[in-house]
Amino acid sequence: TLTLDELKRRRRKTVTATLECSGNGSNPGFMGAIANARWTGTSLRSLLRDAGLHERAREVVFFGADEKTEKVREQDFDMKFSRALALDDALADDVILCWEVNGEPLSAKNGAPVRLVVPGWFGIAWIKWLERIEVHDRRFMSKYMGREYVTIRGEEVDGEMLWRETQVGPIATKSIVARVTKRADGALRITGAAWTDGTPLEKVELQIDDGEWIKVELDRRNRTKHSWTFWSHIWKNPPAGEHKLVSRATDVHGRVQPALTEAPIKNKRTYWEANQQFPRKIRV
Repeated sequence: TLTLDELKRRRRKTVTATLECSGNGSNPGFMGAIANARWTGTSLRSLLRDAGLHERAREVVFFGADEKTEKVREQDFDMKFSRALALDDALADDVILCWEVNGEPLSAKNGAPVRLVVPGWFGIAWIKWLERIEVHDRRFMSKYMGREYVTIRGEEVDGEMLWRETQVGPIATKSIVARVTKRADGALRITGAAWTDGTPLEKVELQIDDGEWIKVELDRRNRTKHSWTFWSHIWKNPPAGEHKLVSRATDVHGRVQPALTEAPIKNKRTYWEANQQFPRKIRV
């Protein structure tokens, strides 16, 4: 057992990372559940190694203080919110136990006194109000590992639809048009952001009124592996009227942000991992 003061006496570590809810952008009424911040705490890897890891260790399980009654096989159980990471993922250098954000103490609603920070993963993995860590020698299953926060997606195989269920995990490659401003010369400056699971971006492209995709300029200054990247494009001489703008991101592994009509999104039947392209309409 460690007290908060004992935890804070350990070596400090700060990571800059994007935190996104896995349902962010799943519908027009749920946008903006994302933030980019400096998170400060101490290394989980260092803590686990100091504690000692058994040779059969397979997963690291995290329990929050929040609790509710769950029904499993017609029985009621009072269960803590819990999630697990594979040992290799938990031992990543930038995973921390965090008590400070942007130089200020965590607020209660953001997980104080301590939360888990897992850069490159959707927010469900960033356990708030962390109170217990266990190391297991077998796969851990809880409501939020095996029943909720599970993506159901279909794939056509030999003319038949094969449905797969996967846990919500690392962030999906994504971008969005954020702002359009008019310059003195009449041109429009279109800006936005893109983010990934930590895989470097290859490019971000912009499409105007269903035209050809245009490669935009990426601002790579002052960014880290897990922070979002701002992008911009100057549209000269835009005609008057209503226009549609949409962006798409591609990472260096060739993963392209899909459109709503493309299989990864069209064949998805759940709310989570919503990384589809999001068209925006403007009037000039």
